[in-house]
This record gives sequence, structure tokens and C-alpha cells, in this order.
Amino acid sequence: MAIAAVLMIAFIANAAPAFVFETLRLRPLALSLDGGRRLFGRRVFGSHKTLGGAILALYAAGIAAENLYSIELRYGIPFGAVDAFGEAWGPAMFRAFALGVGVVGGDLVGSFVKRRIGLGEGQQGYVLDWGDWIAGALVAAALSGIAFPSWPVVGGVAFGFLMLQAVCDFAARRLGVRRSQ
Repeated sequence: MAIAAVLMIAFIANAAPAFVFETLRLRPLALSLDGGRRLFGRRVFGSHKTLGGAILALYAAGIAAENLYSIELRYGIPFGAVDAFGEAWGPAMFRAFALGVGVVGGDLVGSFVKRRIGLGEGQQGYVLDWGDWIAGALVAAALSGIAFPSWPVVGGVAFGFLMLQAVCDFAARRLGVRRSQ
């Protein structure tokens, strides 16, 4: 099912910066995407949204897509990546890159909204934190030409990934991998 492959790749792209920067404590390219700029007294995105995180999310989307795509073609395991991206490698990687852009864009919109409603950096925004990247990925997938099944199916699979994100976030906070604010 193409939607599952799309959201699996988006999930990996969204989680990669937090995993690398918070778990492994690596901080390359920690330049803030908003450059410290403020809008109405608050940071535009916050210091957690960095150039390194954006690049890593794009890279992770490409790696995840390439691996799902290769495993499906080589071993016939039906992830839905070939259905989502097509059989030609070039267009498939373009769509994976578009998914990464959608994930980063959705995350930035979520951070922007969180700053506007008064939530500080790292404060839990629940649906904004868990759903922003899903919305961005779905928009990017649709714009890049990935065909979806009916919208109720898309909504159901997206809800499943929303719950997966919630469980992973809860577990990361309980294990001390992510800091609670």
C-alpha cells in the first residue's frame, strides 16, 4: 500500500534528527533556520530547528526510500514503495526528496504555530508535534504525483502513524532520550 510506504519514509525522516542529535549527541550544522529572528517577540521557529536537522531529514528520507524500494524490488516484500514511487529510480528519488521537504516544511509550520500560541521550545504540542510532519508529507506526496487510495484509507493509515509517533515520543521521554518540558 503506497500510503504506508510514504508515511514509513516520512516517519524515519522526521525521527532521524532527534535520534542523531539527542540520542547520539552529535551537533553538526547547528545553525538555527530562523537565524534567531523574532516575530511578535517570539522566535520564528526556535533554536531546535537547525540546518543540520533539515539536511539530515532529507538524507534520511532518501535512504529510507532507497532501502524500502530496493528490498521490495529484490525480495518482493510488498512495502508499497514501488507503487508509491514507480519503478524508475530517478523519479523515485525525486519523490523521496519531495517527501523529505514535506516533512521538514510540516515540522516548521508546526513550530511556527507553537511559537505563536505561546508554547516554548521543546514544550509538548501533542497533535502539532505529532501531526505536522504527517500533513507536510501528505501534501508533498500529493504534489509529487503519488497516487493515494481513498481518503478514508489515507486518514486511517495517517491516524495509525500519529499513534505510533505518540507511543515513540512517550517512550523516548520515559527513557530519558527526549527531555520533557
